Amino acid sequence: MIDSGEFSDSIESFRHPDFAYLFDVDGTLTEPEAKQVELPEIFDELARRLERRQPIGLNTGRSSEFIVEKILKPLEAHLTDATLLQRVFATGELGAVQITYGPQEERIEELDQTFRVPETIQSEVRALAEHSPYREVMFYDETKQTMASVELLPKEQLRGRTLDDFRAAQQTLIEDMRKILVAHDTEGKLNITSTRIATDIHHALAGKALGARKFLTFLEQKNIHPRRFLAFGDSQSDYEMYRGLRDAGARAHLVFVGDRELLREDLREEVIFSRERVDKGTLEFLVEQKL
Repeated sequence: MIDSGEFSDSIESFRHPDFAYLFDVDGTLTEPEAKQVELPEIFDELARRLERRQPIGLNTGRSSEFIVEKILKPLEAHLTDATLLQRVFATGELGAVQITYGPQEERIEELDQTFRVPETIQSEVRALAEHSPYREVMFYDETKQTMASVELLPKEQLRGRTLDDFRAAQQTLIEDMRKILVAHDTEGKLNITSTRIATDIHHALAGKALGARKFLTFLEQKNIHPRRFLAFGDSQSDYEMYRGLRDAGARAHLVFVGDRELLREDLREEVIFSRERVDKGTLEFLVEQKL
């Protein structure tokens, strides 16, 4: 027989878990150049938290295809109790697409077409990426449904090129993208965001803060009210994710696993920095978590 006190404790942990976790994906869960999870222990740590009834969220510019193949399917395989997927939420393309799990643990994908970049702009960016110097270090991401994204080539296709070569070409690409936006008179409607592996044109209202708000909405609909939130990221845009949680009244902390100089100096005081970097930093924090 279950003691009434134990029952109330289980209900309390179910509705008010100690933590909820919101992760950027590239360079936070995945190794930046390999573009996949190289540390399987990360999935062990995520599964362990789900078993404690602590929600897991993903907040990325990646496509739903990437999220499913690289993160969700491996996570599903790590769980012995599929009902725990009810506490998993993912938003991709900076909030334009989201993935949740239905009553039979089936994946449910929702796409908001209002965030779609016009096809004419997508076509021009696609053509731009096919010309030198861009094609030597990057490619147009055809898996995106709402954004125009140009991404770092897989490591095996770089043929001696380096991340420094990509970063140099990326700066020129940003200028060329700006010219396209000016020509289409999109001021205030579309933005350009760059990360360590990609450059995106996206709707001005899309972003990591939007993804954070959608995670909060998901939890509210589930009647889950975490006591604290931990957001994990490796770039300046991930600070928006953290601020999105704080601005909504959540008690949140940002664990920054990128190089310290990637975050503006005036923002660093309220941030937790990992000792290791990128995916190793995330794993380090999850294993040693002391909050």
